Amino acid sequence: MFDFLDFKAVFSLIIIIFIIGYNLVCAFRSKQYYQFWSPMTFISLIFFYYTIYVPISFILSGERFIYGYNLSYGISYSWMGACLSLICISIGFKLSRFRIKKDLSVAIKENILLYLGIVLFLTGVLFYSLYRPIQFSISRISDSIELNNSGALSWYAINCISFLVCACCLLLPAIFNKKKYFLFLFIIFAFITYIVGGFRYRLVYLIISLATMYHLYFRKKINYYIWIPVSIGFFLLMGLMFFTRSYSRGLDLTYVNELSTAQLAEGGREEGKGVFFYSGCVMKKVEENGRYIYFEPIVTALAMPIPRQWYANKPDGKYLIYAQNMVFNNPRNNFGAAYLNYTESFYAFSWFGIIFNGLFLGFLSKYFWVRFLKNSFSLNSILLLSLYNGFTYVMISRGYLAQELTGFLLFIIIPYFLYKKMCLFIKK
Repeated sequence: MFDFLDFKAVFSLIIIIFIIGYNLVCAFRSKQYYQFWSPMTFISLIFFYYTIYVPISFILSGERFIYGYNLSYGISYSWMGACLSLICISIGFKLSRFRIKKDLSVAIKENILLYLGIVLFLTGVLFYSLYRPIQFSISRISDSIELNNSGALSWYAINCISFLVCACCLLLPAIFNKKKYFLFLFIIFAFITYIVGGFRYRLVYLIISLATMYHLYFRKKINYYIWIPVSIGFFLLMGLMFFTRSYSRGLDLTYVNELSTAQLAEGGREEGKGVFFYSGCVMKKVEENGRYIYFEPIVTALAMPIPRQWYANKPDGKYLIYAQNMVFNNPRNNFGAAYLNYTESFYAFSWFGIIFNGLFLGFLSKYFWVRFLKNSFSLNSILLLSLYNGFTYVMISRGYLAQELTGFLLFIIIPYFLYKKMCLFIKK
């Protein structure tokens, strides 16, 4: 493993540590209640997990193989890519300037927010239930129950479950100010549904968005004595899901008592180490083969929302399979593997792609942050920042642009649009 730790890798790691350390120290030491909730805090935390904690713990463990393959040759490229990406995100965030107008809209009463949240919640559940069974337990359902994937719009209906994040954020004011604690049942149901689905990124998205919404709406400083244990418990839950999940069927809890805390912690970082090292391997192989895909990710992402029945020749992201075949040298693979955000940028336009992508992400993050700073009492600005902070996890840890764009639409744009339309309807 240490044979691949050249000067460029170590130097890149030092810069990553410095940038992340600076961002987190500023966030933790700030006397302003809102400073911690800057998008740069969550971008830094995600980079810390994937590019510092995961690879260093893997190296120190003495392991050499991931999923049966030696991917250690990717460590240098992955750290260099992460370093350049983080630098450019920071520059884009620092230098971006926006003229945001004051939000003069009349504040929505909390009782109205409650009904809006419930309507949005039930809308997401209704479309989801057309193709997936509704469960009130995380335990695995029988294989005899068939999952319906038929129909041109099945994928879209199933992913309406993403609306639950925005809906739960809208319920928080009523829960705490109106003391309607029974509404916690909606949030619990959202957690159960996301656990059953098996997609851990939705859980991360939900908890970050709820935490941001709570602290900014009620203007409270973060209590680390609460959130550090919660984060550790959440990390162990991710490990439990790694060992027991079955997509859309729940968790197989038959042998959960056999799993130790150490095993749960290992399961929690298992996905991360594969993503980090695989990212670097893809970058190295692409540079060696000169197999850049240029604008293919953008074309694929723009075509993603269109049903294939309406656009039979739409791109299907085969470059993900090509990347996996380059790394694992297995042409039988017909699926892609996850890599970090900067990897696809490199896959498209080499190091210049990482620069452009990083600057854009910094620009985008600054927009949501400035919008909040200019309207820190506005529910609309708080809600948008909360949803965007959750989205940063998908944005950094999932490099497939089509998935990122779809997530941006399903978690932020569409539910916020529906919320605003309902507000206009009520005012009439």
